[in-house]
Amino acid sequence: MPAEKPLNTPSRASGPGGPHAFARWLAGRSPHTVSRRVLLALVGDILCCSLSLALLGMYYLGDPWVLLHGHRKAVLAWATIIPVCMYYFDGYSSVRFANRLSMMMSVIKAGIVGSLLFASAAYFFSADYMSRRSSLLIVGYSMAVLLVWRLLLSETLRHVLPRRRVAIIGAGWAGKTIAEELQARPGEYEIVGFFDDNPDVGIPGHIDASVIGPVSEAPSRMRRTDTDMCVMAITRSAGANVHRALQSIYRAGVPILPMTDLYEMVTGKVALDHWADNWFVNIGYGGGDPLLLTAKRALDIAVSAAAIAVTSPLWVLIAAAIRLTSPGPAFYRQERVGLKGRVFTILKFRSMRQDAESANGATWAARNDPRVTPLGGCLRRTRLDELPQLVNILVGDMSLVGPRPERPEFVERFEKEIPFYGMRVSVRPGLTGWAQVLHKYDETLSDVQEKLQYDLFYVKHWSPFLDLRILVKTVAIVLTGKGAH
Repeated sequence: MPAEKPLNTPSRASGPGGPHAFARWLAGRSPHTVSRRVLLALVGDILCCSLSLALLGMYYLGDPWVLLHGHRKAVLAWATIIPVCMYYFDGYSSVRFANRLSMMMSVIKAGIVGSLLFASAAYFFSADYMSRRSSLLIVGYSMAVLLVWRLLLSETLRHVLPRRRVAIIGAGWAGKTIAEELQARPGEYEIVGFFDDNPDVGIPGHIDASVIGPVSEAPSRMRRTDTDMCVMAITRSAGANVHRALQSIYRAGVPILPMTDLYEMVTGKVALDHWADNWFVNIGYGGGDPLLLTAKRALDIAVSAAAIAVTSPLWVLIAAAIRLTSPGPAFYRQERVGLKGRVFTILKFRSMRQDAESANGATWAARNDPRVTPLGGCLRRTRLDELPQLVNILVGDMSLVGPRPERPEFVERFEKEIPFYGMRVSVRPGLTGWAQVLHKYDETLSDVQEKLQYDLFYVKHWSPFLDLRILVKTVAIVLTGKGAH
């Protein structure tokens, strides 16, 4: 019988060109970085918009630069409108990269809506923009170029960035949870199978994977299946056989990730249900570097002061509109829990009836809440009701970005019913937050727990870059109205 191939074969050695280089990069990257696929698609979309103008100028006018130089405002408008529309129609979603038909539909929808917006701009600002005929030609050229670009991108990613083949150690609750998340991203991951010493463990039918052997067989099986990544999903104390198998897998050059780490990378939230008694190791210290925190506070002061000065005329108009359309004051004051549990008074433009809580006391706001006034609904959709919180930011009660502050009555209840809920107050609350741009309204206790997972992700991984990403997402939500809550 020929000798079995050793696990530390050179084909598994670390190096920039090895078969596991991308998986090692994934294992070492920050869990809140923007996907390189998304960045590549965004830059390509913008370049395609410029290329369409160059092609149009060359074909009709004999000069590819005439439109780019002569109509800079139109170029800037078009190069802005298309990415915004692509974002609105999920053109930068990982699912779209995996499904070419869905991606093409996103491009077509973005092109149609974008063309209407661009044509409207050309009509109302004809002195600054180009003719309406030229505008329609730009739209047609751009959609054709974008469709070709996105198809090429999809095909390229399919070969250059193939799906990562993932093996999962442990087929219990943690293993099934991470398998569901990986399976929801078919363009990025392929589950090789589970390794578990219990042959009778049940795998739900919606998970397209099975238990393919005990843990002791994992190293040899991973070698034969060319596995890119191993996920450790055993939540109980691991035995000696598990540690031996993991050491062999490690020597083979296959990255090993704890289930909780990979879960954070792919979902942007912490695996709260899978935290053990050493939870303080999972969360770390959310205070952050003192120098960065000082810079964050300085930015809060500068931005809030400037925003108050710029938007003050709008404040007057909104306050007057509230007073004219419903009885009661224009501003609404309410107690909220802030940094380290300190209670402060938050300011908002009133969006509900004056007697909204006279009957039942403190109550969750719900989607399509009947207590919201017609004007209040508009203010909530555009988030203009939050403008007065710039004052809270200026005086230090809040920050631009952070977990949203909750009412003391709710905090007292949630801390009793939801583990780790009190850890939200380890950072300053924010005008917008990670949970706000990724999750929906709190309508049930389950929603609160789901949102807490996003909040604790922010506490654990806070950085200036994560703040910037949240602010960009917030601006996109405000401009498109998609996902606003």
